[in-house]
Amino acid sequence: MGKCVCFSNKFKMPIETGEWNDLIDCFIQIRSECKALQLVFPDENAWRKFLISPSIIDKAHHDSYFLIALDRGQLSIFTEPIHRFLIDPKGQRNINSGYIQSIREFWAIERYTHNDEDVDAIIRHRKGKQFAGKLYELIFAQYLEKIGHEVVDLEAWEGNARRPDISTLFHGKKYSFEVKYVGQDEYEFINTYIKRKAAEFDPYRILNYIMFRICHASFQLNWCKTSSRHIAVILLDPSSSPKFDFVHEKLCEAFDISESKFYRSSDLMYNELFKDENEPLKSWIQECLETPSKILNVLDGVWIYSINTQTKNSCLFEKKYEYQKN
Repeated sequence: MGKCVCFSNKFKMPIETGEWNDLIDCFIQIRSECKALQLVFPDENAWRKFLISPSIIDKAHHDSYFLIALDRGQLSIFTEPIHRFLIDPKGQRNINSGYIQSIREFWAIERYTHNDEDVDAIIRHRKGKQFAGKLYELIFAQYLEKIGHEVVDLEAWEGNARRPDISTLFHGKKYSFEVKYVGQDEYEFINTYIKRKAAEFDPYRILNYIMFRICHASFQLNWCKTSSRHIAVILLDPSSSPKFDFVHEKLCEAFDISESKFYRSSDLMYNELFKDENEPLKSWIQECLETPSKILNVLDGVWIYSINTQTKNSCLFEKKYEYQKN
């Protein structure tokens, strides 16, 4: 794994010229030899379309996570878990074909409507967050290995559909992790990039959404009857992380006194959080609203990290908060 060109030290420094053509030429060179990037960009027609697309295809400046990582000297942080878990997994595990599709990165260049650039940007924003969630899930699994966990199962591998994102062994105990990525809020995205105005800051928006994602994780982990430790992991992207500092105390209060709850927001009511979700999840969240301790009956821990995309280290994650059940 370590012999792949994507691990070369020369790609662990930012690209010096900063010119688009130089970056693309470098990317072409790496992909020609890197199985991880060939997995992410497998289709030659789509690959050529990607190469001729301008670096900024909409007013939101959407671009490839892997291309940005190369530009920042972080490419191996993103390719290493793909090599580790999808290209050369220990135990010759079969890979979930649906998962492979979810980490193919053509979301940034697709046109979703014929002539509505604003709608295109909004759909691209949603699909970009879905893609990032799958990618950061793999990166977090690699992080767990580096802090001593043995990864024994992944959603990315073939198996029972009702299982956690990541299953590990740590000091003789089984752990099940549900990893939830929190990207830029769509309300804020629309105001910033579509309407071109500052979105009114409401600290409870981010708190409500984090609590919703924790509820979602508890819903999924409730099926893992054999695991001894159930952990909800929240990964905050750089746009969400600063806002978390404003609600940190409220989140601590929610868990430390075992009264996890949602808060009224000026423009986001409870039902808007999960209006597009399936009925079982809606019912679960409604029960959590009525009986907050339901979440804590399932979860043994909540770990919240910020994603530091500017880091020079091999780890993107900085822990912001940790709740552990005694």
